[in-house]
Amino acid sequence: MQALQAAPADETVGDAAAIVAHRTTDSDVTAIALNAANAFGAPLRSLSDGDGFWPLPATAGVPNGVCHDGVESFVPDRSGDPDSQEVAQYYDRRCANPARVSVYVRRDASGDSETIDRSTWIYARDATAPVAQRDSVTVIGNAIFAPTGQPIASDGFVLTTSTRLSVGSRVQSVSGSEEVALRGSPRRCDASAGYDAAGIPSLDATFGWQSASMDEAAQPIVSPLRGRTVVSSSQIGRLFVGPIGSLSIAGGTLQPTCPIARPAYALTGGTMSGTFKMTAQAVFRNGRLAALRVPAASMSGGYRFDVWTEANGRGPRGERRVQAVLTDAQARVAAIDADRFGDGVMTVTSTGEQYRLIDWTVVR
Repeated sequence: MQALQAAPADETVGDAAAIVAHRTTDSDVTAIALNAANAFGAPLRSLSDGDGFWPLPATAGVPNGVCHDGVESFVPDRSGDPDSQEVAQYYDRRCANPARVSVYVRRDASGDSETIDRSTWIYARDATAPVAQRDSVTVIGNAIFAPTGQPIASDGFVLTTSTRLSVGSRVQSVSGSEEVALRGSPRRCDASAGYDAAGIPSLDATFGWQSASMDEAAQPIVSPLRGRTVVSSSQIGRLFVGPIGSLSIAGGTLQPTCPIARPAYALTGGTMSGTFKMTAQAVFRNGRLAALRVPAASMSGGYRFDVWTEANGRGPRGERRVQAVLTDAQARVAAIDADRFGDGVMTVTSTGEQYRLIDWTVVR
C-alpha cells in the first residue's frame, strides 16, 4: 500500500525515527489501519445487517409488536405510515435496550419495480437517544414481489442502494452498492463504492474503497422462528486515499449481469493506494448474527486481516463479540473489538491510539 505522509505538525517522535531509518512511520501505519477498517468494514456491515433492503426474517410469523429473541416488528410502523414496517433490534433478548431501530417505507411500486426508503437509528449500549443515523434509498427492479413487498430472490432482481451515515449533524460516510440476483440461482453479485466523508483531520486524509463480491446463502429452515442462515461471500477490491473533501461517488450504467461487468457506482477524485481480497462467512440464527469469520484476508503490502466471533459471558446466551486483527509480516498492526452491530474500538498497536467504530465505520 502507498505510504501516507502526515503533516509536519502532526509528526510523532516515532515518525521522525522511522523516517531517518527509512521505515514505515506511525502515521503511515495509522493510515493503513484506518483504510483497512473502513474497507473491510463495508462488506462486514452488509453481512451483519442480514437482508439490508427489507426486514429481518426472524420477524416472520411473530405477532405485531411482540418481542421475540431481541427483535420487535411493527406493520405499519409505530407512526402508522402507509406501506411501512418498523424493526427494532435490541442488545438484550427481552427487548429492553435498543441497538438499532429501522423504518422501511415502500413507494413508487409499479409492476416489477419499487423504491424503499430506510432510516436506521443507531444506539450505544444503555443510551436513551440515538448516537448516529443511517439513511438509504434502494431501487429494486426486474423483480417479482411477495405480499410483504420483498422481492422473491429465486425469481431474480436488480437493486441499487445509496447510503449515508451521519453522527450528529456531520456526514461520516457515503456509499453506493449494486446487487444482482439471477433467476433460479442461490448466488448474488454485489459491487459497491464508498468513502469516509469526514476523513481524519490529523492526516488530512479521506479513505475510500471499491469492491466486487459473489455471495451465496444456504438456509435450512428448522421452523419459521428458528431458522439458520449461512451466507458466504468472496470479495475483491481497491483502496483509495485523497485529501479531505476530494473523494466522491459517480454513477455508472446499470447492467443486470452476474458477475457485474460494469458497476453502477465508482469512486472518483482519489489515488489508488492498494488492493484487498477476502472470503467471509456469516451465520444467522433467528435473524441475529451468531458468528462471523474472515480467515486471512489480504491487503497489498503484505498485510493480513483476520476476523472471528467469540462469546463474552457464560452459557449459550453469552454476548457474541467480533474480534479482528490486522498484521504485517512481523507483528500486529491494529486490533478491533466490536459487538455484532459493528460498534466498538480499533486500537493502533504502535501508538496505542484508539478510534471509535460505529456501524463498522471509523469515527474520530
